[in-house]
Amino acid sequence: MITAIILLSVILIASCYINYNLLRKTERLQDFSDNLSRWVDSLNQAASNIVSQLDVIDEKGMFKSDDYVGSIYKDINALIRELDKIIIRDEQENVDD
Repeated sequence: MITAIILLSVILIASCYINYNLLRKTERLQDFSDNLSRWVDSLNQAASNIVSQLDVIDEKGMFKSDDYVGSIYKDINALIRELDKIIIRDEQENVDD
């Protein structure tokens, strides 16, 4: 009988330690996830701001593709719009989950 009580006490103590350790790890992962979520949100906001600023810069269509500046502008614009689509697509997938 005493052996069973000692064995159950050891198991209880080990279980409490394991649960506490898992709780700490879960809280750290949740903090990391929250920080990562804020970072992605700020990245999405920055990409959206860049796209809108590019639209304002070229609202008159002054950049031509036949000169060097115009071709670089179009390449940068294409890259930023692709990044914006990726971020928005990832955001929509996360909302659906």
